[in-house]
Amino acid sequence: MIKLICRFLYLFLIINSVIPVKANSQPAQEWLQRYNGPANSFDIVSKLLLDDFGNAYVYGSSIGVGTLTDFTIIKYNSSGKTLWEQRYNGAGNSTDQISSAVLDNSGNSFITGFTTATDFSNKIITAKYDSSGNLIWIKTFNQTGYTNGFGQSVAIDKNGNIFTSGFLKNSVTGFYDMVLIKYSNTGNEMMSQLFNGAGNGDDVPVSLKIDNENNVIICGSTKSLLNGLDMIVWKYNESLALQWAKTFNGTSNSDDRLTSLTIDSQNNIVFCGSINNNISYLDYFYAKLNSNGILLWEKKYNGTGNNIDIPSAVITDNLNNIYLTGYSRTSATIGSEDIFTIKTDSAGNTVWAELYNGNVSGTDQGNSLALDSKGNVYVCGASDRGNVQMTYALIKYNSSGVLQWIQNYSQVKIPEDFAYEVAVDKSDNVIVTGISLDSITDYDIVSIKYSQTIGIYENSTEQPNNFSLFQNYPNPFNPTTRINYELRITNYVSLKIFDVLGHEVESLVDEKQNAGSYTAIWNASEYPAGIYFYRLKTILNGKYYSETKSMILLK
Repeated sequence: MIKLICRFLYLFLIINSVIPVKANSQPAQEWLQRYNGPANSFDIVSKLLLDDFGNAYVYGSSIGVGTLTDFTIIKYNSSGKTLWEQRYNGAGNSTDQISSAVLDNSGNSFITGFTTATDFSNKIITAKYDSSGNLIWIKTFNQTGYTNGFGQSVAIDKNGNIFTSGFLKNSVTGFYDMVLIKYSNTGNEMMSQLFNGAGNGDDVPVSLKIDNENNVIICGSTKSLLNGLDMIVWKYNESLALQWAKTFNGTSNSDDRLTSLTIDSQNNIVFCGSINNNISYLDYFYAKLNSNGILLWEKKYNGTGNNIDIPSAVITDNLNNIYLTGYSRTSATIGSEDIFTIKTDSAGNTVWAELYNGNVSGTDQGNSLALDSKGNVYVCGASDRGNVQMTYALIKYNSSGVLQWIQNYSQVKIPEDFAYEVAVDKSDNVIVTGISLDSITDYDIVSIKYSQTIGIYENSTEQPNNFSLFQNYPNPFNPTTRINYELRITNYVSLKIFDVLGHEVESLVDEKQNAGSYTAIWNASEYPAGIYFYRLKTILNGKYYSETKSMILLK
């Protein structure tokens, strides 16, 4: 083995003049947790939230033993250790599902969804759990003249009051009406408000947010006086008095649906959905209203396939730039869907737009997105690796829309995995959650944390006596290894990875660094097994100084 490494090292030195192939650094997988419910059956996730300490709260539902689906909440600490798990089985011993959740500053969770009662009707449910997972209170909502109800979204205002939006089936019309409910922090039902649109059809909320003045903003769909559904945005004050409702309708007078909503720093309302037009079919639709309900602008995007284009999520940054993701069908055929992500300025002008087409030109879909402190954009969803085999897809773009890296995950030979939620903590670690198929346990809730390995960790600021590059550890490794080095003086440093042909495959460090001891982490999950070399370069006493070592990736 030593002779083999020496031969490769000799080859590396001979052909080191080959033009390098630049690749962006990959993140390191810090931990992965698969949650399998008691029945070894279907588990689903609906929300991921992070607290200020980097703990991850995963909300969903899973099938129990003889109970159908139960509420499921799991709390992981920043190291991926399960701190607690809570399940709730309703009185009907049937279907209980969480739709959404919100965290307060103390780590209390407020959830909404529905539970099945003893008469097998569905009831809107709202509950509070403390940071230790204890159920503090749980409330079901009933309304005379209505039957089945479903909680859809939940939010908390500055005073600690809880607002739940959902929909109830009208016993007379047979259609669903939107309902907004206000609870005190102690679980007392304070008031509620129903909405039945002019078309007297289904009125269904999707998302609820609280603005800077404690007003409640809801987006969803409503039956119009014409055909189909219209997009609608409602504004209620904190006393649940309707301030205004704005509808949007495509040219085909068919179904138009809002999918996501956010509030920017100037209290403007930004929302997105799919609008149905005569020629272009379903298009991305995104718009901004001011707090008085005045339309500031609206935009549409029709993909190259002139077919189905559906956004899933919208967020804004501190400068009120807007980010959307979803999918766009690039031809008229099923399977040509690509993840489509847009960044616009506050006026809706496109800054950049990127399509992600997976390895085999199958179905790729974006479901959620998040930003880090540097303005990088993270999109999670699913990507077809071939023959309709879906895997997690986690994509990072920089603030200019340049692709930085892609992470995929699956477990079984023929996967059906979908990432639904992504979040970034204060240290710019990325956590993603969704569902992943297992050959024995069916669909599990899988949460993964990645740390960013672009750059290095400074271990010590004490000035070392020498310029040193140490052997990586572990070695051999799969897929992550650590590379330690010491700098005697402050100067420009590069640390790069090469394959056995001398091609540069990764640049871990390329910057000026202070004297001290450092650790760089390389995640080689995207590279084949084999021998690699890492080289540290700097300027010492006016001359270039470099040192090279080898390492072995086993898979």
